[in-house]
Amino acid sequence: RASCWVCKGNWKTHRSCNKSPEIVKQESDKKSAARDLERYLHYYERFDNHLKSIKFAKTTREIAQSKMYSPPTATRHQWL
Repeated sequence: RASCWVCKGNWKTHRSCNKSPEIVKQESDKKSAARDLERYLHYYERFDNHLKSIKFAKTTREIAQSKMYSPPTATRHQWL
C-alpha cells in the first residue's frame, strides 16, 4: 500500500500534506458550502413542488365543482 513519506497517510486519499493550512481550510469551506447548497436545493425543490401541487389541486377542485353544480347540457351528457 502506497503512503506519503511526510505524513504517512494513505496516498490515494492524500491531499493536504503539501498545502498550506489556509488552502486546506478554503477547500474545506468550499466543500461545506457546496453541501449546504445541495441540502438547501433538496428541501427547496420539495417545498416548491408542494406549493405547485396545492395550486393544481385547488384549480382542479374548482373545475370539478363548476362542472358538478352547473346544469347539464345536451353536449355534456351525450352518453345518456
